[in-house]
Amino acid sequence: MSSEEIKVDLVRDRGAVTRKTADRQIDEAITESEKLRDPPNFERNRKIFKWGLIGGCAALLIWLLYYLFAPFQATMAYGICKVFMERQVSYPNTVRVSQVEEFESSVRIWYAQINSFGEYRLDQIQCYYKQDPVTGSALDKITINRREVDPAQVAAFNKTLPAILANPPDLIIPAPLPDSLEDLTVETDKFRKRLF
Repeated sequence: MSSEEIKVDLVRDRGAVTRKTADRQIDEAITESEKLRDPPNFERNRKIFKWGLIGGCAALLIWLLYYLFAPFQATMAYGICKVFMERQVSYPNTVRVSQVEEFESSVRIWYAQINSFGEYRLDQIQCYYKQDPVTGSALDKITINRREVDPAQVAAFNKTLPAILANPPDLIIPAPLPDSLEDLTVETDKFRKRLF
């Protein structure tokens, strides 16, 4: 073998060694990148994410269904006016609230009741509120069927407001009436007793 052939063989061997080293380094880099791409807990993390997503969607659906079917609730101003109304009627267990309108400083309640003669009446009460340093707000005046209630009676009722606020009444109100006359149907049996 000539010296030139030996040099060529050495270059070939060196090139083969260099290629083998380069291939090994590439293979190591590929395995490292696969480890980074698929960590050991990758499948476990994927399951946790999947079940977390399913649980979150289920919780959101339950929350939406709850608020879809939850009854309408009014403010405490309605509750105070309702307590005063129940104290004024003869038979408070026969009272049926039909509509509630809340304004900035007053509440209007339309209700049906059975009076002492067994007659069904549809009445209206409106409570007007003012600022009070002790309870925050107090009744200013009350009208029943557009007739003002005695101010002394309203002042006496204002003394009971801390007890009412400590033990709040039921604040569930009926669904609001529809805006369209076509959708409005009046169920008279809801307020009247059938004779036949």
